[in-house]
Amino acid sequence: MQPNAYRYAARGMLAGILLVLCACAGNAPVRFYTLSPLPAPPSPAPAEHGTTGPIIGVGPVVLPDYLNRPQIVTRKGQNVIAISDDHHWAGELRNTFTRVLVENLAVLLPTNRIATYPWGKSVPVRYQATVNVMRFDGRLGESVTLNARWFLFNARKKTLLAKRATISKPVKGSTYTALASAQSKALADLSREIAEALKRLTKSG
Repeated sequence: MQPNAYRYAARGMLAGILLVLCACAGNAPVRFYTLSPLPAPPSPAPAEHGTTGPIIGVGPVVLPDYLNRPQIVTRKGQNVIAISDDHHWAGELRNTFTRVLVENLAVLLPTNRIATYPWGKSVPVRYQATVNVMRFDGRLGESVTLNARWFLFNARKKTLLAKRATISKPVKGSTYTALASAQSKALADLSREIAEALKRLTKSG
């Protein structure tokens, strides 16, 4: 091989190595996050937290289109959002939101007879809670906001209660872990609102 050919070959190999290194540097590993439920009570007494009481149905939960994606969405301005390629939810956010809401209500209510939508016709649900989420995002290092309308229905699908919730929580850090933690706390507050309303309904019959 001629000297010029060696130089061209070497340059080609070097360029190929640089391309591989750049590609590797640009492919940061994706990190996955989830929402966390309220901690369970240490030892609930059977009479206080057992299988007696009405069956509560939870769902459906509806999220806006901009949240129906695996990537975590943050707010950059009033009308600007950012979609992260490197930080994703570990599962579909709507399903995670519903699951954590159910777990929270099981902690907050004196019953663990909670059904998740959709349930079979044979399940005698006495009260149903549905949630329409308008906003569930925030800014890293600042705060998160949960805006939602929630409804309670009886077994005959009659609306018993319709409420609007606007909940803000501080994000204690500029990380996505801190963001997910703040969103979990916002969902916990919404769960408490729904649980208190269900307790009043149950007492009134």
